Amino acid sequence: MAQGRTSWAATDNGLPHVRGCPDVRIAEPDLRSLAIPTLVITGDHDFIPVDIAEHIAQAVPNARLVTLKDCGHFAYLECHDAVRQATEDFFRSVK
Repeated sequence: MAQGRTSWAATDNGLPHVRGCPDVRIAEPDLRSLAIPTLVITGDHDFIPVDIAEHIAQAVPNARLVTLKDCGHFAYLECHDAVRQATEDFFRSVK
């Protein structure tokens, strides 16, 4: 694991959460059941670790992950052009 990256741990109910941040839980069985095109957008400076977005994108079947450079949590405000481009590219690719 890279320095400064978070790691996953199991909660008492079996749902994964970010180690050191037990309030952040991901309901992986729910994510795996999604049957719709999914775009996950995160920023590389988001206060929510990129590991969470990666986990979500891996759990959702056929999801696409876009990590925006030099962007924080409010990507639609901070990096609006990149978000628009990622969204347009995504919708063009979905049939």
